[in-house]
Amino acid sequence: MFWMILFTVSGALALLMYGGSAIPFFLNVNKIGLLKNESENENEGTVPSERITVVVAARNEQKAIVRCVESLLAQTYPQLEVVVVDDRSHDDTPRLLEELERRHDRLRVLNVRELPAGWLGKSHALALGAAQTEGEWLLFTDADILFDPRAISEALGYVRRNRLDHLTLIPEFGGPKFVCKPYAAFIFQSAVAFGQLWKMKDPAAKQTLGVGAFNLIRREAYVGIGTHEAFKMHTTDDNELARQVQQKGLRQDVLFGRDRVTVWNWYETAGQLIRSMEKSVFRFSQAIIASLMCLLTMILPFVGVWTGPWWQRLLCGLAIAAIVSVQAVYSRRSGSGFWYGLLYPLVGALLIAGSIRGAAGAAIRGGVFWRGTRYERGEVTS
Repeated sequence: MFWMILFTVSGALALLMYGGSAIPFFLNVNKIGLLKNESENENEGTVPSERITVVVAARNEQKAIVRCVESLLAQTYPQLEVVVVDDRSHDDTPRLLEELERRHDRLRVLNVRELPAGWLGKSHALALGAAQTEGEWLLFTDADILFDPRAISEALGYVRRNRLDHLTLIPEFGGPKFVCKPYAAFIFQSAVAFGQLWKMKDPAAKQTLGVGAFNLIRREAYVGIGTHEAFKMHTTDDNELARQVQQKGLRQDVLFGRDRVTVWNWYETAGQLIRSMEKSVFRFSQAIIASLMCLLTMILPFVGVWTGPWWQRLLCGLAIAAIVSVQAVYSRRSGSGFWYGLLYPLVGALLIAGSIRGAAGAAIRGGVFWRGTRYERGEVTS
């Protein structure tokens, strides 16, 4: 009786969540454009005198940094400079950046030797890079991103035609490592469907999104929201930047960046993915809520569909159908696998493991550890 009730509740809850969001998602997802389809021609809408500064925060990025920087320096937009802030790396990143800087005039490397008190490392690095440059536009990005040569020119054309202050892109996830791809699809599909991000271009709407792979913002707007200093201890700095833009009533939008912006091997192993949860889930209250939701809506329906009375199997089956359908439609815009919805139990298990590990680790060690730096748990906001 207990298991029948549990599976029935999980099926009903999952159906309510995914089925309830499916219809508005199906009707409106095409309102979120593809960057490569939104550009009219390569430099249309851009003013060559407008300078863009790309700021990359890098900490121990020896596997990806050369590929990322070279893709940025290959951009077709002429008025562009690239600033990489090496945030206390102790691998081969400093040497690789030094070699790149010698070869490329448009590249500038800044080095952080010591993190000031009251700052998260990445936010401090991005703020430093922005403060020491003068581009009218700022593009904040990560060190594991690959850019198509047309990406920045097309994005600048789009923001000018639509008079935007901020544009973010949902990236494609590439590379030979598979483990991160269904996880990333779940994260962004959930953001789009549950967050109804097609409303984001309305300045009066509450919907907002910022993605670390591509946060393009007008410098005037960036200064107006208080720069990264306004959220310097916020672990999801990318999304917090967008939230601050939304609160100021500025104009922003989101596009799919498929074929233009690619995250390369985001996480190479399941262990890396699980450890990545440390910066987002570091309290047991967060871990309990996250784990229960993953168990009830991502794992149990895939079990309950095989056993129990017919109404239980029907509810679970309809919930799975909604999950798979939403993911399949999302994949057409994002470039992810249409069948990734079938992997929700695996993704849910990874999220549960990461949530519990993050909360337990913070409690045992008395603080939040992220990329080799310890932060007091009471100082950090997720």
